[in-house]
Amino acid sequence: MWFNDKGYDIMDKEQREPRHYCIKGKATFMFSGTNLTIRLMLDSGQGTAAIYIDGKAPSAVGIRGAVDILDCNLGHYGFGEGATMQYHDVVVAEGLTDGSHTCEIYANNPGGVYFLLAGAKVHHKEIQPLTIPGYHASETLAFNQATLRLVNESKYPMRDITISIPGRAINRDTGKSFPNPYVIQELGVGEQIPLLIGVDGRGYEDGIDLTMNFHASYCDPESTQATTTLTTVLDPHSNRINLSGYWLFEPLSASNVLCGFTSNAGDTLTLWTRAKSLTITLLCDWGYPTLNVSVDGNIMSQWSLQADEETFKDFTLSDLAAEEKVITINVPKGHQGDSTFAFSRIVLTEEVSYIRSDETIPITMSFDYIKPFGIEGLAQNSDGQYSYEGTVVRRTDDSLPRRNQGAKEVRIMRRHATFALNYSDANHENLKYYDLVVVDPGTVTRKEVAAWQKLGIKVFGYVSFGEEDGVTLDPWDITSKIVPHTDDGKGVGGYASYYMKGGYGYAELNQCLHDGLIETQEKKCLLGDSHYFTGVGCCTRVCKHDSREGYNAWTAGETCGGGHTKSDYWVRTGDEACTNVECPNYSPYHGGCPHYEHHDGWGQDLNYTTPDYPDQNGIWGSTYVNPLAPRWKEKLSTFYLRRVFGLPKLLTEKVRLTKYSSDLTGTSYIFRTREYPIDKDEEVHLYSASGYEYTNLEFNFDPTSGAFQVEAEAVETKGDQNTELTVTYHVVGMGADGVFMDTLDTVDVYPSEAFQQGMAKMINELKEEYPEKSFLANRGFSITKDIIKSCDYVMFETFISEYNWEKGEYYKLTDLDTIAYNEDIKNMLRNLRKDYHFDVLALNYCADGPEGDELRELIAQECYAEGYMSWSSNIMLGNVQKPYLVKSQDWKKHIKSGNPFFTDFPAVDSARLVREQNEQEISGDYSESNRIWKRLPDVERDDWYEISRIPVVSGWLERSVTTLAWCWRLELSNGNVMCFTSCDVDLVIDGETYEAFAGFAPTAVSSSDGLATDNLDVQGMITSDRITADDIFLGVYDNAKIRIFICDYEHPQQNRFILREGRIGKITSGKIAFKAEIRGLMDAFQQQAGDLYQRKCRARLGDSRCKYQAAADTATGEVTSVRDDGSIFTSISRTDNFFNYGILTFESGLNNGSSYEVEQSLGSNGQIRFFSPPMHEVVVGDRIRIVPGCDGEPSTCKNRFHNMINFRGEPYIPGNDYSVSYPMKVSGNIVPEGASVRLKTYNFQD
Repeated sequence: MWFNDKGYDIMDKEQREPRHYCIKGKATFMFSGTNLTIRLMLDSGQGTAAIYIDGKAPSAVGIRGAVDILDCNLGHYGFGEGATMQYHDVVVAEGLTDGSHTCEIYANNPGGVYFLLAGAKVHHKEIQPLTIPGYHASETLAFNQATLRLVNESKYPMRDITISIPGRAINRDTGKSFPNPYVIQELGVGEQIPLLIGVDGRGYEDGIDLTMNFHASYCDPESTQATTTLTTVLDPHSNRINLSGYWLFEPLSASNVLCGFTSNAGDTLTLWTRAKSLTITLLCDWGYPTLNVSVDGNIMSQWSLQADEETFKDFTLSDLAAEEKVITINVPKGHQGDSTFAFSRIVLTEEVSYIRSDETIPITMSFDYIKPFGIEGLAQNSDGQYSYEGTVVRRTDDSLPRRNQGAKEVRIMRRHATFALNYSDANHENLKYYDLVVVDPGTVTRKEVAAWQKLGIKVFGYVSFGEEDGVTLDPWDITSKIVPHTDDGKGVGGYASYYMKGGYGYAELNQCLHDGLIETQEKKCLLGDSHYFTGVGCCTRVCKHDSREGYNAWTAGETCGGGHTKSDYWVRTGDEACTNVECPNYSPYHGGCPHYEHHDGWGQDLNYTTPDYPDQNGIWGSTYVNPLAPRWKEKLSTFYLRRVFGLPKLLTEKVRLTKYSSDLTGTSYIFRTREYPIDKDEEVHLYSASGYEYTNLEFNFDPTSGAFQVEAEAVETKGDQNTELTVTYHVVGMGADGVFMDTLDTVDVYPSEAFQQGMAKMINELKEEYPEKSFLANRGFSITKDIIKSCDYVMFETFISEYNWEKGEYYKLTDLDTIAYNEDIKNMLRNLRKDYHFDVLALNYCADGPEGDELRELIAQECYAEGYMSWSSNIMLGNVQKPYLVKSQDWKKHIKSGNPFFTDFPAVDSARLVREQNEQEISGDYSESNRIWKRLPDVERDDWYEISRIPVVSGWLERSVTTLAWCWRLELSNGNVMCFTSCDVDLVIDGETYEAFAGFAPTAVSSSDGLATDNLDVQGMITSDRITADDIFLGVYDNAKIRIFICDYEHPQQNRFILREGRIGKITSGKIAFKAEIRGLMDAFQQQAGDLYQRKCRARLGDSRCKYQAAADTATGEVTSVRDDGSIFTSISRTDNFFNYGILTFESGLNNGSSYEVEQSLGSNGQIRFFSPPMHEVVVGDRIRIVPGCDGEPSTCKNRFHNMINFRGEPYIPGNDYSVSYPMKVSGNIVPEGASVRLKTYNFQD
């Protein structure tokens, strides 16, 4: 039998927790997760229970931290003397399979001994995927490299670690794939092993899977089945040692051993361990104290540190119980005299069990293309064409393998910039496809905004400048009425002082033109007609049987005051009340006045019938505000704009609770924060006066209003009814790029000049407060010219299509007056665009899905013809779809002449505006792009189209007077770089100096698109100190890399054009000039690849194929005599012809460093003959080094070097003479029929 209560009443109220308890009983519950913790109440002498998961003891399913018996006996936990009853969490199992499990608890205790269960905690373990961004480049690129560190943060070594690493991951240390599996025998406590990974990103579209499978043996300190004796050494800094008091860490004694030490009695060393023995090394000296050593609060030993001289000694505790215990060591408090306590290490001997664990670590690497650099100097001419001056076309970036050398053209790409609005907290997933988005600050978080901005999207926060939405009268009751803000309470009816009530030319929709309330606020007829309505309200043609809030009743199908419904004479909208003269009960306020004239105002009908209620928009229920009221500008600046432009701000408040009851939620306690809305992505904490933190289950809140509800039971249990609580939260801060100023058309509802200029002045002053932010004006066209200097964007709404609320249909506007008004607005915007740069956002309405595409295409065509950004939405702005792609370019035929958008606007985005013209990457080659690009918003869409191409060289090469210079750059085989130019002064290009070198002239340069080699010759004078005939003769320039280009010597860094890249071929020289062949890059494809069959050996003596140890035959000596025929005599004596075909290198003298091929060597006198004599004079005493050679004959290989096994020729294959031979009867070479051809057999050496 189980019992339950809210906690043991002898405990302090704050410590009590609900509990279930029994002597004998069974408890069963289901859970989903990977880790299970049971919360127990511990008390002296209480009982135990067995626990099973899925029918098995936790230790039987091979999981970590397995506990089979739940023990509620406080005395078994080693909390020390004085411990009292308390709640304690016991980790039962970690690493369960993810899914549903059944837990069963069985208690079977003797009478009076209880098992006390307080609850269970379930955790779900999940490894977050790791994404590494990289590029389509080789693994040597730093961005394609990552270092993954395997760190042992446990208290015990990890063993038998194996990691399965995908073969695509390259070990940066070796340049090869990792061994599979990658094995680590042991990883000590605190040790780490870095995995230096590089990935070749070429050839993959988006990325690759680098998921690793990890297997290791972990120590399970909770296991009762020890399998290993583990010796662990702890130094003074170990995190397993807890030091309380004032401790220092310094080398001590003459041996400079690092110690942790204190000189204060009572300072304690504490260690939690399951060790069977402990040995600690302590510093001893004359006068040192005696230490108390306690286990679980009981003194087990006393160690004297007294010694005749300073020395380190080991002290040991042994035969300890193999269970968790607390060991404390200290100098007793109150000790008189020297209290030095210093230790250098602790050695623990523990019996532990290792268990095997398998984990999968999800890792992916994503790849992007390395973009070339952006361009500068692109402009649009008066005829609408683009020109390019070729600036900044040769830039390099060392961090990425990108450069613009060799750029040939610029492509101008265009797409139509897009925008979208979303005022709900749903349907955000498609906003990433737009260039500009408008969102409500109360429905987004800073994290969402930052993610959009990272894509290059401009984010605007919604703020209503001309109206203010109402608030719930009771924010804790969702059924409560919406009313205007009270704010300072100094306005109409005790509401905000900035709310309007008539005046400034305000008129209801059907108010009489002659009513004095409109112009003078006097309640009289300007014509003096006796029919004038003198009661509460205005003189209007509206029926008296309607009411200000009649729209709600009309919508619900209820009756008006005359007993009619919407199906029976009652006709009205949200703003306009009933004026149906056909109704038999029609009774107008003007009493049938013959002088009634319709004013055609914008205000809600019957607004004057509620003099104690502010003016409102009858459709949306929002309240009109007065821009001339200082309080309104203050609220915009400090409240609404701060939410839009600021970042989330952490606030801490002291609050008092109020008891609250409702039929919907019952009894609770409530409070409201000073600031709101609250960022729901950030943590919210609520603390009682005693410091207890309320759980998330004990309170809830509305982020929009900051209204909190706290469970009554939780408040009363903690006694917080009349105390101050502390709440911490983050108030919303979007960090947006701009503000969307809605409802500016309030200036049309109150059309007086003072009102309109007040609104314009307020906007301009707020822009001065936030000069770096963008302002977007919606409507309010009567003041557009006054605020356009503060606006980067203007929204034009509902000028092509409209929505019929009664029929639920979208339609194209056909009303001629409306169309004429919209044309006037278009003309105004065109004229303003001649003097100001701003974009126009066109918002129109049509149905979602394919059924709205016909109207959507029509809208887009008209908008693009005006140079507007277009977006079409349903009337509720509640479903953001992906951007609509216009189906044709017919709109270009309808562009009006003189539209400044298509003539005066820059072709390249100024970064302040979202432009229609943008440029896009057009080359994916990461190593060297032959295009130059610039792309602004990185939104997830691709509807670009090409409008023109411009050669990079078109600007500076086509000038009437050119400033050209030839340049050539040599990179020698030894790595040295030499640069020359035909300019008469040195040029510095890319940090390298190009030496003025007049004697240089290439032949004609031509290029082909085939595989033929494009070669040319370069002739030059040997006039530079850096180019000498000797170097040419010695082959210094052989096979050197060369680049030849022309540049604008006035702007060499920007304007360049590469003509040829290749390598130096044949060079001939005379006394004062030379001629060099330049072989193009295609020359490599003309060279022989692979080996050819031949009679002689293809290997060189001593190379990897020959394998002969030629170094043993290498000889050094000096020249003893020189003959006139160019041969020399040396001090080296070998057999005749020993060094034939070898290489002799001079190591001193005029020929130092030069090598020459040996034609013949004579052993008797050391004479050497050369195929080509040395270039410089050889003198007696020059040091030489000579390496033997080989003529490649098989006989030489066998007889001279005994290396026939490695011979790399084919001396016995039939040659051309064999293929043309024929049999003769007189010879013996006729092969009998049916016999095999007999070839000569060669006997290889042993």
